[in-house]
Amino acid sequence: MDDYKVVSTPLCPNTKLSPECTTEAIPSTLYRSTIGSLLYLNASRTVIMYLVGLVARFQSNSEASHLEAAKRILRYVKGTISYGLYYIFSPSMSIAAFSDVDWGGYLPDRKSISSCCYVLGSNVVSWLCKKQDTVSLSTSEAEYIANSQAGS
Repeated sequence: MDDYKVVSTPLCPNTKLSPECTTEAIPSTLYRSTIGSLLYLNASRTVIMYLVGLVARFQSNSEASHLEAAKRILRYVKGTISYGLYYIFSPSMSIAAFSDVDWGGYLPDRKSISSCCYVLGSNVVSWLCKKQDTVSLSTSEAEYIANSQAGS
């Protein structure tokens, strides 16, 4: 990967990954080791959390398009190696939670994707990105579920 070009986004906006096999299958050990490296990077890279979870869903039936998406995430990380989390002392120790939802964002089963971050003072201390357990029938229902996940 040393000679690969860096990219400015971790995944192309029009890329749709699906479990249906449309390209050739690849060795599962290669794909799983790539996903393992990306999961290790999740601890310090909030930007790639959703995408790593997305490509990790295809470990049992991986194919070439899934591996290309995982490699693109690695190329993005290579270009943003100097980015990181910085914690600044703040006399205000108030805690806040922010949540958002992508209604019907996971196309194969139309479940919504909830994301949330927790801020202590002016520092992000925790975050999550999770596919909701149920299918929401409206955006307000999806937001309600996301807010309840953030509060728990």
